[in-house]
Amino acid sequence: RRTGKVNKEIIPECSKIHEPIQHLQQDKQVNDQLVQQKEEELQHLKDLQEVWSKEQQSLKRQLRQHKFNQTLITQALNESQNTKREIENKLLEVKSELKYKEKIIDTYKQNNKLKENFENVQKNISETTAEIYFKLLSKISNGEILNWRILLKIVKREMREHQHRDNSTELMVLAAHTELDSEDNSKMHVRYAHITLQNEMMHLHAFNYSQPLKNSLILPYKAIQDIIPNMSTLTFLDLRWSDYPPGRVYIRLHGDTDRGKQFFWLCTGIKGPSYV
Repeated sequence: RRTGKVNKEIIPECSKIHEPIQHLQQDKQVNDQLVQQKEEELQHLKDLQEVWSKEQQSLKRQLRQHKFNQTLITQALNESQNTKREIENKLLEVKSELKYKEKIIDTYKQNNKLKENFENVQKNISETTAEIYFKLLSKISNGEILNWRILLKIVKREMREHQHRDNSTELMVLAAHTELDSEDNSKMHVRYAHITLQNEMMHLHAFNYSQPLKNSLILPYKAIQDIIPNMSTLTFLDLRWSDYPPGRVYIRLHGDTDRGKQFFWLCTGIKGPSYV
């Protein structure tokens, strides 16, 4: 009896203990589920982090490749610029060589023409002095002789022959320039300028209205102006101060410039003592 009584009292107490155990088991299951869920989330985050890390590494590789490609492009551009400069320099050299060759060809043609003109002059030396003079002078007037060396040869020959014939007088070589009267355009005036030879160069003096001597050799001013090259010492000034001997200043200039023309007009008086 005693034992049976005790058992009846213990059973309700055991049932009270069993209920919390069930709750604990349920809580453990819930907790395990949460832990598993957290682990899954953590694993997912790790997977995402790994994917992101791979993508970042891929981007870094692409960036390095892009920088490398950019370096290659820059080098290619620099090489292209250098090649372009080399080609331009080569073109300039070729143009310069062509220009130099053209000058050589022109010089060769001019020399051949000069040689031909000299041969023609030498061919006519056997003729009389008068025939030579009038024939060559007509060629000068017609523009057939366009070389100043031939004109020099004519002038020197005439001077030598004149001195041989008459030692008392010197042959006057003049340039004649015809112009309109400034007041009456219907009238024409002729002015003359002395031509002298010095150091194988022709020097044209100032124009004036003095009449030439009968035995003067008169050449048209146009022939002098067209034949004398720009680089010859054609223009000069005779300067004089008191108590000092006169001195001649030669001016080497290009006659095809505005200032060169003005200075030439001033020295020769081709347009009068003053002009605008």
